[in-house]
Amino acid sequence: MKIQYRIKSALVIALCITPLAQAETPLAQAEESVNKEPIKVLQIVGENHHDYENQKVIIAEGVSKRVNSTWTTLHHKTKEAAKEYLDSPDFAKGYDVVLYNICHAREPDAEFIKRVCKVHHDQGVPVIGLHCTMHSYHIVLPGNPLEKEWNKLLGVHSHGHGRHIPITVTKTDVKHPVTKDMPEQWKTTEGELYFVKKVLDGTSVLATGVNGDKDAGTQPVAWVNTYGKAKVFCTTLGHHNSTVKNPIYLDMVANGLKWVVEK
Repeated sequence: MKIQYRIKSALVIALCITPLAQAETPLAQAEESVNKEPIKVLQIVGENHHDYENQKVIIAEGVSKRVNSTWTTLHHKTKEAAKEYLDSPDFAKGYDVVLYNICHAREPDAEFIKRVCKVHHDQGVPVIGLHCTMHSYHIVLPGNPLEKEWNKLLGVHSHGHGRHIPITVTKTDVKHPVTKDMPEQWKTTEGELYFVKKVLDGTSVLATGVNGDKDAGTQPVAWVNTYGKAKVFCTTLGHHNSTVKNPIYLDMVANGLKWVVEK
């Protein structure tokens, strides 16, 4: 695997993983990718509260071993740096999909968020949203949560989370391409169960999770959505590196990647 780093700005680092990573791809998946162009993934990570330095590498390397793909990672240390990059109708130009692993919870500019969403809605750029992405770009905005554009893109309204204890994940859709090959049930060694207040119309839940806390209840942890012209896959799992490293988790994200780019 060849990894190249280049500085995009004082606050942004790009990580490019070339197709050489495919040397470790399982045979069946390697055969599947023959004569196909690699999927060009733009991975956007930041700001705080998570080990993004390691997660950006774990995810890019892990998924690229499962799916023929090349990765560019932009790590924004602040929401201001992210805003500077994302506030352009061309921020996703040249990429097949954008993967968000961000925690920009306190962005107050609703019009900026609408402009970001418009790139996906109108241009059809697919989305993968991981973990704290569900708590980004809507928490501090006034108004009905169900009318906030970022929530419409994601397909849910999520706010708050449970204690840091393992999560038992149960597959609820046994036929969907993202989850059909996953175990019926699996358990994270660590966990942070997000509270999903509302599943929006049109969103299909693929898996749920419980952490043994009666007050937390059963929560959606993986789902798919269609937002305008864009297909969307999201999971609230992924707070701890132990979860992100789990082969089942990486398989799920890889399947999500294949599904969102499929025409």
